[in-house]
Amino acid sequence: MNKYILITGCEGFIGKNVKNFFLSQNYKVIGIDKKSCLKKRKNFTFYKIDLKNVLDLKKKLSKFNIESIVHLAAMPGIIDCNKNISKAFNDNILSTINIFNLSENLNIKKIFYFSSLSTYNFIKNPHIYALTKKFSQDIAVTQNKYLKRNSCCINLSNVYGEFSENKNSFIHMMIKAEVFKKVLNVYNKGFQKRDFIYVGDIPKTLNFLMKKKTIPYKFNLCTSKLINLLNVIKIYKKMIKSNIKIRFLSKQKNYSETKKMKSVNKSKGIKLTNLEIGLIKTRNFYIKNFKK
Repeated sequence: MNKYILITGCEGFIGKNVKNFFLSQNYKVIGIDKKSCLKKRKNFTFYKIDLKNVLDLKKKLSKFNIESIVHLAAMPGIIDCNKNISKAFNDNILSTINIFNLSENLNIKKIFYFSSLSTYNFIKNPHIYALTKKFSQDIAVTQNKYLKRNSCCINLSNVYGEFSENKNSFIHMMIKAEVFKKVLNVYNKGFQKRDFIYVGDIPKTLNFLMKKKTIPYKFNLCTSKLINLLNVIKIYKKMIKSNIKIRFLSKQKNYSETKKMKSVNKSKGIKLTNLEIGLIKTRNFYIKNFKK
């Protein structure tokens, strides 16, 4: 019987990259999203389902032999979650609980769910997005212990890369400012620090972990190298050999300072993409798909 990978949020920024990678590796993939997927592909089955609809989930997925779940569906963003607390709790907590229950009902061996490094800084800088992610982590840890689940929380730092046209995070806005001749807003005089991770490193890490017999309950996917935004701009301008219009603004509201975390151990077989190479790939995506 064929084995499948289930990817929730498969039409989002990270989800598209994960889906494309596993299909390129000849995996059989089931994708779930609230948004439509118009493109039909070999080895890919898509369902437009809200993860809060438990009965529909079980009905559609019970016929598949699903080996692993990659749970990406969530409401992202500090500002959006603070503005709509009920939706944040439903999308980020209730949906995660439903995925865990689904794994038990369908006897799915491994669950990979995603969180944020902002959970480590929650006491100093609390916000709804981090709270929902932290709560989901606590649920997973409890179920791992008492229900013997095999789940792994992958904590992400600041992700950038292809299929990010709807993202408003710094690197994406910087590239859009250059490609579309717009002004780049830079807060706190550019001294904010980030740990940037290229989106293509996420599916490679998942592929590595899926092949392991036992998976860690937590995995920080980051470089452990904080870089301020001024230096990112400097690297990018040198790369494109051009200038960018910049507007320096005061400190950003709802800003969460990135905390330096232990990086992925290269000896584990995971090599992270260099920032310059990731910037080139991301810029090429925008030029190829959006620049007239």
